[in-house]
Amino acid sequence: MPFYDPRDNRPLKLPMIFPGSPAVTQQQAAAIVASWFGSKAGWRGQQFPVYFNELPDRNAIVFATNDKRPDFLRDHPPVKAPTIEMIDNPNDPYVKLLVIFGRDDNDLLLAAKGIAQGNILFRGSSVTVDGIKTLQPRQPYDAPNWVRTDRSVTFAELKTYEQQLQSSGLVPDAITVALNLPPDLYLLRANGIDMDLKYRYTMPPVKDSSRMDISLNDQFLQSFSLKQLPGREQTDPAPAGAAGAAGRQIGGHHPRAASWGG
Repeated sequence: MPFYDPRDNRPLKLPMIFPGSPAVTQQQAAAIVASWFGSKAGWRGQQFPVYFNELPDRNAIVFATNDKRPDFLRDHPPVKAPTIEMIDNPNDPYVKLLVIFGRDDNDLLLAAKGIAQGNILFRGSSVTVDGIKTLQPRQPYDAPNWVRTDRSVTFAELKTYEQQLQSSGLVPDAITVALNLPPDLYLLRANGIDMDLKYRYTMPPVKDSSRMDISLNDQFLQSFSLKQLPGREQTDPAPAGAAGAAGRQIGGHHPRAASWGG
């Protein structure tokens, strides 16, 4: 679909258009749609700039009801149910708009939930949302894209593709994994989160400054010399102050080691 391409490694930038300042229910609908697209974008990052009664020059999401709609949809016929429609941008036929249409704001919320549940199948340029599944309320901190906080988590669970935890070459690329934690996570009576790091590497042929650097949120934490024997294990606490960040990254980089895996 034109609004998200999994083969595109660039950050997702998907504008959202409202006829005016959105009411609370419209905001909820937009948040659901943004959350769904954000989960698809994942590590790429995402932005959802907001426009009021204005057309951007790129693919966008539009929220409209029979009574409140942007001017460029003034001639669109009224809908009789929650409707999702793909149309051309009036200013550029090569740019697409995904219009979430409803009789009222509650219809917009229903359509947004239909998108998030993944049961919307386009047969043509539009589809009507007849109903959605009733989902059980989620438990605290169990969002699918958040790291589990009730048990230890391995690096293998954090990787998103094969070979992500390996790097090789004279100057190998950094190994980076995303660590998404709840934004309100707070460590009580603790200085940090223990990280049991196991790594292996090819011994440098000569004595030099080969090392492995660990960073968190692009902030350097610690460096390990790669002059010892392979198989060394080390347990180090992550800084407590960074534990509350909702989106975090752990990266490892060793400038002159031949190979590294975890």
